[in-house]
Amino acid sequence: MRGRLAAQESLQVIQSEFDSENVLVLVAGLGGGTGTGAIPVIFDVVQSMGVNCVAALTLPFEHESGRRKIAFDALSELRSRRIAVFVHDLAASMENKNLLDAFQGAAEELAEAVNASLLEFQQAG
Repeated sequence: MRGRLAAQESLQVIQSEFDSENVLVLVAGLGGGTGTGAIPVIFDVVQSMGVNCVAALTLPFEHESGRRKIAFDALSELRSRRIAVFVHDLAASMENKNLLDAFQGAAEELAEAVNASLLEFQQAG
């Protein structure tokens, strides 16, 4: 996957960008290769640096069956790493909505979940 290779080639840049941070929010769509490949690499790097990490992710639409399989495999991999993962399934959100409303709903849902997680990090530390 190109995203994974790009992140692996940029490990030093990733480390230098986040060396003074204590929380990182990763936002990506899964299933296409870029976020699917890069998120695990970035998470592993920042976790080894002691940075708390949250991932806000979207899953592909139902008609993107090949991408959905890739996305669910990636999601399983991320959950095995014990990363705080918030997922919005675009396929489930399309009922009686147009595309713009589905994306808006995804953004709102993920923003609420991430904000709640960030408050927990703030209160813990």
